[in-house]
Amino acid sequence: MKAGGIKFGAPLFVDASVQVKTGQGKLWAFLVVGGAGAASIDFYDNTSATGDPIMSGTAAINTSGHVITFFDVDGIPFNTGLYADISGSGAVVYVWFR
Repeated sequence: MKAGGIKFGAPLFVDASVQVKTGQGKLWAFLVVGGAGAASIDFYDNTSATGDPIMSGTAAINTSGHVITFFDVDGIPFNTGLYADISGSGAVVYVWFR
């Protein structure tokens, strides 16, 4: 994936809630894939799923949503870290970040 002269490598594959990155960075894009159950993802500027999400997404059962990108706004910034809180049976999320 490439935007504004910045080349992005392979996304991080997430199938459980996880600390994606510690410290400052930007969320550039994500894709939510529903499994046996509908999928949802909340991203937090934190080291856990506390506070208000900075971004959220969903996908229906056994479907994938669209790749959601934030290139036009220079990414979604985070300061403390990026935490991904995923839910749904068999749900997976692909995350592009820096």
